[in-house]
Amino acid sequence: MFFTSNRYTSVRKKKSSLIRPRTLGIALLILSVLLMLYYSSDKGMESSNVISRVILYPIGAIQSVRNFVSSQISGLLENFRAKKELIALREEMETLKLENAKLKYKLKDHASYLDALRMPHEEDFPAVSAIVRYREKRLTQSLIINRGSVDGLSNNMPVWTTQGLIGRTIRMKEHASRVMPLTDPGSAVGCYVEGTSYEGVVCGTEEGKQLIFQDQHLIAGGDENNYPSPGNAVWTSGQGFVFPRDLLVGYISDATSEEGLVVEPAVDFESVKSVLIITTTSLEDEMLSLMTDG
Repeated sequence: MFFTSNRYTSVRKKKSSLIRPRTLGIALLILSVLLMLYYSSDKGMESSNVISRVILYPIGAIQSVRNFVSSQISGLLENFRAKKELIALREEMETLKLENAKLKYKLKDHASYLDALRMPHEEDFPAVSAIVRYREKRLTQSLIINRGSVDGLSNNMPVWTTQGLIGRTIRMKEHASRVMPLTDPGSAVGCYVEGTSYEGVVCGTEEGKQLIFQDQHLIAGGDENNYPSPGNAVWTSGQGFVFPRDLLVGYISDATSEEGLVVEPAVDFESVKSVLIITTTSLEDEMLSLMTDG
């Protein structure tokens, strides 16, 4: 009796296990999918009956949701790709800007070298061309050039351009030099005034902008009535053996100052890009040889 009861219980359990809610749900889901696939594949099906409407409306809703989600995801992916491309374009633009700046610097450097190479090299004035690498903003406005002792330069060598005299070298390194301009307060150059018989010394000023022609004197046999006037050119006289004769210094702008004749430099020191350094002159060699001869 006990065995029969257990057998009946096990059979009942098996029957109940077949109709569990989970099993029914899976079966209904599979059936729904099959029906949806069947009706959706039949393009010529009339949607007038109740069954087709019950099945096709959810299918249409699902497709609409799917299309909406798909379009949103596609938009997000497109925006992501566009943003990535924009970042790449910005990086490329920054790279191009940097390369452009480098090319502009090289072009400017090349133009400075070209200006230096185009400067006239006279036989009496053997010179080395150089580029102005740095310009101090102090009152002295000294220049730093890219030539030094390895290029044959030494202190107190004249520096000039086709516009006129710049100054002289005062400090030397192997590959760079400092140039003292004429406008420096410590600068003094022996000069004469063109068209007159007056000579003197042109000195820099504290302002570092103009020159003062001091200690002007009349050379022997000169006409004292032919006094310098504004517009007269001032040239180096060659005194002191540092600057050769006949290098243009500037032009007289004021002949009535109590300090002396005011001279406007011929060179705009703030715009100088390239210069020539006179290494030696035949005049200097001949003068020194005469001085050393017994």
